[in-house]
Amino acid sequence: MASLMYNNSSILSSSNEFKNEIKRYLANLNYTLSFVQAFIVLFGILGNLIALVVINRKPLRNTSSTVFITYMAIFDSSVLLLHGANLAASSQNPFIHCSLTYLTDLATFCANWILVIIALERCVAVRSPFLAKRFCTVNSARRSMCLIRSNLVLILRIYQAVLFYAIPDLLLLSNLFTIYTLCRRTQRLSSSCLKDEQKLDIRINDINSNRKQRQLTIMLVTVSLSFYLFTTPAIVMFISEYHPSQHKDINKIKQNIFFSQISVILLQLNNATNFVFYCVASQRFRPATIQTFYDYSERLKIFYHRYILFNKQYDPILSYQHRLSYFGQTTIALRSTYSPYFKREYRFNTLSMNTSRNIVCGFNKLHLWNLVNYTKLIYLDIDTMVVQNTDDLFEKPELNAALDIGGVVNTGVFVAQSLLKTFNDMMLLYKMSSSSYNRDDQRFINWYFTNRSNSKIHYLPLEYNRISWHKDYQIWDEVQAQAKIIHFAGKSKPWSFFYMPHRNWERNIEGQLFYKWKQMFEIVQKTIKQKG
Repeated sequence: MASLMYNNSSILSSSNEFKNEIKRYLANLNYTLSFVQAFIVLFGILGNLIALVVINRKPLRNTSSTVFITYMAIFDSSVLLLHGANLAASSQNPFIHCSLTYLTDLATFCANWILVIIALERCVAVRSPFLAKRFCTVNSARRSMCLIRSNLVLILRIYQAVLFYAIPDLLLLSNLFTIYTLCRRTQRLSSSCLKDEQKLDIRINDINSNRKQRQLTIMLVTVSLSFYLFTTPAIVMFISEYHPSQHKDINKIKQNIFFSQISVILLQLNNATNFVFYCVASQRFRPATIQTFYDYSERLKIFYHRYILFNKQYDPILSYQHRLSYFGQTTIALRSTYSPYFKREYRFNTLSMNTSRNIVCGFNKLHLWNLVNYTKLIYLDIDTMVVQNTDDLFEKPELNAALDIGGVVNTGVFVAQSLLKTFNDMMLLYKMSSSSYNRDDQRFINWYFTNRSNSKIHYLPLEYNRISWHKDYQIWDEVQAQAKIIHFAGKSKPWSFFYMPHRNWERNIEGQLFYKWKQMFEIVQKTIKQKG
């Protein structure tokens, strides 16, 4: 009997065996496809969340399309979450099953009608720019969302026809008209520029002013056209279900079941792949996404180092031996080759203070005076770059640093003498003081060596701490050539730039300094790889 059930020309005689075979096949198929559906749900929710964050950032927000894309991402995520809940539901409770089905249809209805409104809005914006200023606004978009929400209770079975038939037709007509209008406008602007060269600048300004809207239109039209790619199989299966075949060829029935389940997966892809189409079709969305990843990765690094690695104990490690002159090598040879082991009682625990002002403080430089195995120390900020020999700094007295704006010294580069007495006095003074010291160690060090310490402040020449954004000199080339240490102070660092057209590029970092840093970075990276 088992061989007959899998024969292409066989017909099962027993209705019970026929039903059981179909149930077993459906169960096995659902189990296999559940892994694919789970991946689509997770991938789609993540993509929609990223799109939700990126589209509401400063370069892209404050447009009517931003409102539509935001709501569409929310409803698409809701559809995927409900699909995931349906996969995870182990009980066969009819109430739970009906509730999930109703909510899924509800969210799908909203997401698809938002796509319809987007297509119509883009059509108006491309065909009549003057009408777009009146109708394609943020307030109009929000009113459209309220109109959809007010009709949510009308979702019944009769709406299935509208959902699968009227929407694709409406989208297809409006998007084809939008594409046609975009092509006509491009041709008209090109011909006008060729005929009238005197108005070339005006035409170029018109093109630049409409470029953002054109890019946004292309992105949204691409998303709309992808709707047909994923919903057409479902439409075909929906129509075929009204007139099911009466034959009992089990292989054909299994084939229909398989195609029906595949159409469901394609419908899920319709809600899960919008972020991919945004990145592919939009020239503005891609850089905004890269910048978003960069900004949030920086915040995660700060969180990780401040709260996860906070107050963590480390084993002693070898100090870095850089190639120095004879004086520098002799000086290091007299020191211990191991970094000192910080005991817990000497760790500067800013979060253990009672006042809230200490939570965001960065007083790590004060630990230098606790390195008692070294008689003299040279501190360099991580955003500094040594371009000439600086061994003569070992001969400088404490405290030696370059003068900064405001009559204080900049502690990005300074010479210090490690003394446990000085370190303990600093810790005691900070814990007992109510002053904020501008929430950083530079202000504290300036105040301490001016008012408390027996050592006075000595001033290094500016060549030892040349600030990168102090480039408004008449003889900048000569100043740059004399610099021994370049300090990339400020929020923008050389490693922060993934591409040249960055908004902070020319304002904060001079181009020659950036390429000098990049060249040194490549040399150091190559040396590290060679030495393993």
